Amino acid sequence: MATGYEWQEESYELWRQTGYKGVMDCCPAAGKTRAGAICIREYLIDNPFDKIWVVANTKDVLGQWKVELKDILDYVEFYTYPGAVSKLWKYERALDLEKMRPDLLVLDECHFVMAKTWGQVVEFGVPHLLGMSGTPSGSHKRIGPIFQKVTFNEANVAPTTLYMCAFTPSNAEMEKYRRISKTIETYKENHPYSNYKNDAFLSRFINQRRRIVNGFSTRFEPALRIALENKGKVMMIFCSTKAQADAFSAYLTDYEVPNVVYYSGKEKDLDKFMSGEIDVCISCRMLNTGFNKVDVEVGIIVATTTSPITTVQTASRMIRVDPNNPEKTAKIYYLLADGTNDMELYRITNNELKAFKLENRRM
Repeated sequence: MATGYEWQEESYELWRQTGYKGVMDCCPAAGKTRAGAICIREYLIDNPFDKIWVVANTKDVLGQWKVELKDILDYVEFYTYPGAVSKLWKYERALDLEKMRPDLLVLDECHFVMAKTWGQVVEFGVPHLLGMSGTPSGSHKRIGPIFQKVTFNEANVAPTTLYMCAFTPSNAEMEKYRRISKTIETYKENHPYSNYKNDAFLSRFINQRRRIVNGFSTRFEPALRIALENKGKVMMIFCSTKAQADAFSAYLTDYEVPNVVYYSGKEKDLDKFMSGEIDVCISCRMLNTGFNKVDVEVGIIVATTTSPITTVQTASRMIRVDPNNPEKTAKIYYLLADGTNDMELYRITNNELKAFKLENRRM
C-alpha cells in the first residue's frame, strides 16, 4: 500500500465499506489528493479491469493528480467537470454509454457537483463514486455518505495567523453602498417572504452590492502596504474580478514590487510561479480551489465573496506544510471595508477557521 498519514491509509477500507460510493470530508491541505491516490491504487488491485476517471475543477489541479498517479497513468483518464459531462453526453447520444462510461469517478472538490451543469457528471449511472472536498456542501446527498472526516485540528498544516484588516472606504464609495443597501431594505419590506435563493430580483441587488464593495479602490493602498511588509516572501494575492487583478498588478508595478505575475489561465505564467522564478502571483478566482504550492507563506485577499466555501478554500492555499521549510508559518490577510457587509467575513472566518490564530488590524 502507498505510504501516507495514518488517516490516509484508512481511507480505502472505509470507502469500500460504503459500496464504493462516498465522500471524504477532509479540510483543504490535509492531503486528500494522496488519500485519493491510495484509494485508486487499492481499487485497481481489487478491480483490475475497471475504467477510472479523475475529475477536477481545473487543468492545473488535474496536473497535480497526474504527478501523484504518475506510476499508473495508463489506467486512469483525467477530465475537468465540463469535459467529463461533455464526454458522457457524447456517449449517451451515440448509444455507447453503457459500454464506454467509467466504472469509477473520482471527484476532486466534489462540492462542484452541486452546480446545475457540472453536477450532471453524477447523473449517468456510473456505479462507483469517490468524492473529496474540504467543503462538501451537501454533495454527499448526490454521491454517497461521508465516510471520513479530517478537520484542521487533526490535519498536518502549518501554524497560521489570520489578520482581519479593516480599512475606511471613501465617502463616495460609502454613498454607493448606502444607496444599494437602501434599495435592498425597501425591496425586503415590500416582499417579506423573499430571500436570496428564491427571488431573482433580490439576489441581483445583493450581488450588485457585493460587486460595489469588492470594487472599492481604497482596498489597494492597504493591500500594497501588506505586500511591501512581506516583500521577498512567496505570496498569493486574490482579487474578485479580472479588472481588479489587472489594476492591482499595475499598482504593484508602479511601486516597484518585483517578481509579480498575474495568472489568467496561461500555463507559462503559472510555471514561473511554480518554479520559483516569480515570488508573487495575483489571481482572479482561478486558483482559489485545489491549487497546491507548499512554499506559499503569505496570502492577501484583496476582495472575496462572503461564502464559507470560498473563505475556507482560499485560506487553504497558504497553510500547507513545506517539507523544505519545517519552520514555515503562514499569514493570511483579509481586507474588510468598515461599515459594510464585508464585516460578515469576520464572523464566517471565525466560525470556519477557528483552528487558527485570529488577529484584528486597523489599516
